[in-house]
Amino acid sequence: MKKILLSAVVLFLINSAIAQTSQTAQTPQSAKPQAEMSQKRNKPVQSPEQRAKNKSQKLSEQLGCDPSQTQKIYSLLVSKQKKMNEIRGEKKEFTKEEKQKLRETRKSYVSELKGILNPEQFKKWEESRKMSPERQKVIDSNPNMNDNKKENSDLD
Repeated sequence: MKKILLSAVVLFLINSAIAQTSQTAQTPQSAKPQAEMSQKRNKPVQSPEQRAKNKSQKLSEQLGCDPSQTQKIYSLLVSKQKKMNEIRGEKKEFTKEEKQKLRETRKSYVSELKGILNPEQFKKWEESRKMSPERQKVIDSNPNMNDNKKENSDLD
């Protein structure tokens, strides 16, 4: 009787260990540490280079850019992303000086982008950045949206 009871306990312990191992291996992405996840969209945080690559490819397809334009846009986006990250850091609230630096970075990005794209492509880019009336209503009706977001939402 002792042997049967002992083997039942051993089987139970082995079964528990296997279940724990398989449960750990199947941890959902949402259980990753918060530092590894973007707070806005629950996506993995990307490096400035990864974000610039994705956005430059998207812009290239959208605007019909040639390879040299795409490379210039990529370089411009990398420098913009790095500057923005330096200013933003991990903060949620910004001083007036930091807000001004963010605005200046966005404005310089737009002016440099204008130099890379031809007039037709730049016009197409500007039109794509305009807010839809629905989006504008959301911003206007939300008291938590600050003036900085409202002013700069089309420059990102």
